[in-house]
Order: sequence, then C-alpha cells, then structure tokens
Amino acid sequence: MHATTAATATKRAIVIADGTQAMADLAALVCGDARLAPLLRRLNPRLPAFERLRAGTEVMCPTSFEVQRHKNTCKTYSDEDAVEPSGSMPRRVLGASPSVSQHARPAAEAMARALAALGVQRGEIARRLAQECEPQAIAALARHADPALRAAGEAAELVVAFPLARRRLRAVRGLLLATARPGGFRALLEASARSRAEAAALLDAIAIAPALRDALGEAAPELCRLLARAREIVQLERGARDAALRSEPAALRALVLALGDGVEPLGGERLAAIGLAAEEAALLEHLRRLDDAFAVAERALPRSPAALRALQGAPVDGALARPWPLVVRVCRALAPRMEVLPPSACDEGLGGLVPRKGTRVSAEGEPVRVRVADLAARAAACARVDDEGDALAARLAAAVVELFGLMGPMEAEGCPAPVRRARRRAAFDRALVARGAVSGEGAAVLVAEVLERARVAGVEAALRLRAPVIEAAADAARALPGELSVLRRPMSELGRALVVAAMVLDRDLAPRLARPTGRESFVQAATRHAGRVLSAAACRVAAAP
Repeated sequence: MHATTAATATKRAIVIADGTQAMADLAALVCGDARLAPLLRRLNPRLPAFERLRAGTEVMCPTSFEVQRHKNTCKTYSDEDAVEPSGSMPRRVLGASPSVSQHARPAAEAMARALAALGVQRGEIARRLAQECEPQAIAALARHADPALRAAGEAAELVVAFPLARRRLRAVRGLLLATARPGGFRALLEASARSRAEAAALLDAIAIAPALRDALGEAAPELCRLLARAREIVQLERGARDAALRSEPAALRALVLALGDGVEPLGGERLAAIGLAAEEAALLEHLRRLDDAFAVAERALPRSPAALRALQGAPVDGALARPWPLVVRVCRALAPRMEVLPPSACDEGLGGLVPRKGTRVSAEGEPVRVRVADLAARAAACARVDDEGDALAARLAAAVVELFGLMGPMEAEGCPAPVRRARRRAAFDRALVARGAVSGEGAAVLVAEVLERARVAGVEAALRLRAPVIEAAADAARALPGELSVLRRPMSELGRALVVAAMVLDRDLAPRLARPTGRESFVQAATRHAGRVLSAAACRVAAAP
C-alpha cells in the first residue's frame, strides 16, 4: 500500500491498496482506528465493503475534519454495518461495537511506511504503532535497517515502555514512603531479625551507610525480644499486668502502654528509651532525600529516554544525569522483589520484602497469588476502621452541634422552616471550611474557648474538666496534621476545635489524655475520623426542625 496524495485538514488522501487489505485493515492502518471502516465505505460506495480490495485499487481516505465529525455525530459504528441504498446507516453505542483487538493487527513495518507516506509526524506514528501493533513487531521494527523505520520503532518502544516504567517508579517510591512510617521502621527491624543477610542486602540497595546498616542489624534481635514480651504482657488483666511490669525495664513498660492504647510501639519518645532514636533519625533523613530524588526523576521521566530504557533493564550507554544513577539502582534492586510478593507484604515497606514463613513468593512472570487469609485480614481491618468511624461519628455529632451553637447565633428567625434549615446548614458548612491557612496554635486557642463556653453554659461534662485535661486537649489540637478535610475542602480551625472538644467531653475518650500513649491514640482517632464526625454533624444540622 502506498499513497499518491498526502492528507491535509481539508484535502482527502488517495491510497493504493496492495491486494491484502479490506476496508477495516485500511482504516486501522491509515486512520488508526478500525471502527472508522464505515466512513471509508461511505466515501467509496462502489468498492467492496468487506472483501479484500484488488491490488491497485484507489481508496479515498477521510480528512481529519471528516473523521472528527463522524465521531461527534455518529459515535461509532460496527464494522458489520453496510451502507443502505438510501445512504443512511444505523447508529450503534460504543459498547456494542467490536474493539480494535478483534481485527487482525497490522504489520508494524507496513503501517509505519503507510503513515510516513501520508506525512504523519514521527511522534504520532509511534503512538499508533504502540496502540495497534504487537510488542514483538515493534521490537523488530526498532532493529530495522532503514534509519527512518528504526527511529519510528525506537520511539514506539518508548511509548510502550513509559507506563510500565512510571508505574514501577511510583511503586518503589511508595515502598520507601511506607518504610519511613513508624510501622515500616518496626517491620524493617523485624525483617532484620528474621534474616539479617537479606535485610542488609535491601539496605545496601537503597545506599544506606554500612555503619547504620550494622547498627540496625545488631539492635534488631533485642528489640524483637522486647516486642514479643510486651505482646505477652498486654494480654494480661490490668492487675496482673501492673504486677508484671514492676520488675521490668522502662523501655518494656513504654512498649506495653503503647500496645495497650493501640498506637505504634516504635513511635514518639519510646525509641529514645529503647536507644534507637539516632538510628531512626538517620534512616528517615536518608529516605527523605531518596524521596526527593524519586520526585525529580518522576517529573523528568517523559524527557529521559535513556533513563526509561535503563529502568527496563537495558544496559546504560554513557553516564546518566543525576539523580538517575541512584534511582535506577534502587528500582532495579527492589522492583523485581515487589512484583513477586503479595500487596500486603509491600504495605510494610522494605521489611515486607523479606518474606515471613508461609508467604507465597511467585515465580518471575507468574501472577501474584494472594492468600484468602490475607484478604480476610485486610477486609476485617477495613471493616473495623469503618465501624469505629461510624460509631464515633454517631456518638459525637450531637455534641459538635451543641458546641457550635455556643459559639454564636445560628438560627434564621422570621422565615419558613425550609429556608431556616438551608441557612443553618450553609452557616455550619461555612464555619467548617477553611478560607486560608490553618495553624495548630489557633485550633488550640479555640479548643480552650469552646470548653470554657461549655462550662459557662452548664454542660455537665465540661464542669468536671480540670486544667491539665484542657491543656492536654490544646496539645492534641496542635498535634493534628494540616491536611485534614471536610466536604472535600480544607478543614478550618473551628472545625478541628469542635471535634477535639467533643472528644474531650466524651466519657470514653477523655481518659486517654491522662497518659502519653493515650494522647497519641486520641490524636490518631481525631485525625482518622474528624471529617466523618463533622459530616454527621452537618447532616444533623440540616435535619433539625
């Protein structure tokens, strides 16, 4: 097939068939979409609709304007639709039309030659080759003797490889971010206790200093022993637990309190008591710098064909620009391990790449198999968080509405009930959404003000509060992260203060503020469920008479 006339926006192209294509094949080769075959049939009514065209047959192809108008007005047509004598054609929905994959895929070389003859740019040729042709055909085209065809094949290879490389880059970056969390640090130490050699290899892969790697490996067995002992003690009744802790070191007591309150045992000041604060700080700083390098690499990936090939395992010709040498090294070391383990293992960060006993590791190229027990555990954890959030929102919504009423007038007098409800809901929503930057200090001041107004109004739970509890509540408001949201918008300082104050007035949540690990649990619960609590309160405001 070759072209005698190049296509323009307003001029139709004339294509000479070579005797091997039908209308659907020409549509895929020339237009990049086999579903445009009905348009070719309409432009060439005297040619066979479905049979192969004879060699030398001239086929008139549509302009880009005609193709766009066809897509806009007719959606898409089935390739089995024939033109009726009246010239009309039945419309079909997109889901009823056969996909391009149902037709024979065109040869990469023939398609590249045809598109080049029509004057199509190399980037568009590469995109169509990647969309229509098999990867093996594209790889063969990239080794073609013709320089123009070889360049088109290499560009098509990059188009095919880019999504996989970007997905792999993001997966490795997510694994490093999971390692930076307190739970990831604990999983890394537990993995080092299971297999120090494998954990050391992973740390070497991310360019950790040998001194830090050896320090973590030496501390891991003793830490795992402490964690195992703490898990045993936390299962005891409170009296037996207190008796067992009298003769234990302070580090073990801190771990037991953390496990009892449901917070991460290796977080806060407990690492200093164990003696791993310096190691964790050094690891977090290294992971932060790695994350910065991965962020730069992800933005530069579309403009770095050499790095893209290197991420796929191809040999590097020459030196790569920074930070690609480090990023390529880390991705090549970690990505193959991640692709043969279940997703639950990668959730733990680097430590999850050292398989536990019973973890199924798939062979290279096989699909990753997930155990039913892992799925059940993940579903149970999600259901537990969901149930906890629903219960907390139902319990605190009324208190949030009551406390908001103490902060100022909310009623709209002298108007019908529907208008009054709408204005009340609008006022509540405006107060919850931040209109600028929020600060923890501002939320802490508002918490103290809300609790003081509740005490003056005679709220029974507020009358029992003492100064240390109020100060602990203010500290909890300061500790809330800045990215909380409600109604898909940033949460205001007043919204944060209302949630914290309602939790302080709750009889089950207030006792947590009496101990450090309880305050961590208090902040975690507020962070996790603040948006749900305020949404439930907004619904209660809208439903009030």
